[in-house]
Amino acid sequence: MARGFYLESRARREYKMTDSTTTVRRPAGFDQLIEAYDGFIFDVWGTLYDGRAAYDGAVAVLRRLADRGKPVAILSNSPQRPEVVAGRLARIGIDDALYQTLVTSGGETHDHLRGRLDRFHADLGPRVFETGPDRFPNLLDDTAFTAVDRIEDADLLLNTGPNEPLETVADYRVLLDHALSRNLPMICANPDLHVYVGHEIQVCAGSLAAEYQSRGGTVRYHGKPHAGVFRTATARLRLPATRCLMVGDNYRTDVRGACALGMGALWLADGIDRDDLLTDRDVDLTKAGDLLRSEGLSGVWVMARLA
Repeated sequence: MARGFYLESRARREYKMTDSTTTVRRPAGFDQLIEAYDGFIFDVWGTLYDGRAAYDGAVAVLRRLADRGKPVAILSNSPQRPEVVAGRLARIGIDDALYQTLVTSGGETHDHLRGRLDRFHADLGPRVFETGPDRFPNLLDDTAFTAVDRIEDADLLLNTGPNEPLETVADYRVLLDHALSRNLPMICANPDLHVYVGHEIQVCAGSLAAEYQSRGGTVRYHGKPHAGVFRTATARLRLPATRCLMVGDNYRTDVRGACALGMGALWLADGIDRDDLLTDRDVDLTKAGDLLRSEGLSGVWVMARLA
């Protein structure tokens, strides 16, 4: 039995047997986890950088993994294609020598639109109304789909988030009303609800999708916590899920998706849930355990931040 699997299984048993202050495991340091797992998968926003700069501890951890010969995948809910995210990471000091593969929700979206890889995508009409800022390369490039300027002309709503950083779900209710009246399917290219940019929280595509779905709209998601992107990452690392550790700051996406596939999960508290989890910049284990238990999650490692 692999050592990583043993440690994760023991953590799961401790979660079920104890109260909320010990339902999560705090490692002595990240090096303990390097010993326990064979492959590592890292979220980007809130884990490796804050939307503006890389975290010093995160870069140091990636370098230690490279020195130890441990394979690394980057797994991001960015609605952009992998080459765009790779360029951004390189500009903040995380070059491709520090990881073996990069998977994004935007990349998966593009693959499914280009290849029409399942019945949902095969049945879509060709005219697409997009939300979100202009991106290059666009998710419609090299596909049979064409962007339209009016929701009234669309067969599909492609949701990559708000057009402007400070917009909210309320700004899109009229647009969503039009889409609902025409029974348009939506593709959500980023299931995250919110993200911190520096110290400012902004709405993501997942919030628009949740609103649309709550009102009866059809939504197809690409990205965490859904299994496809996790399976792509582990396949590229050539490792079974049980030998990999997912590292991220979002228990709704990073942790939930990892646990569903039997992966190890390290939850970083100084991220999207920092207001609920940190007390004097340290993790409140009681609150962390309560949140995980409310989602039916178990055996989760927790640290404040990478170091």
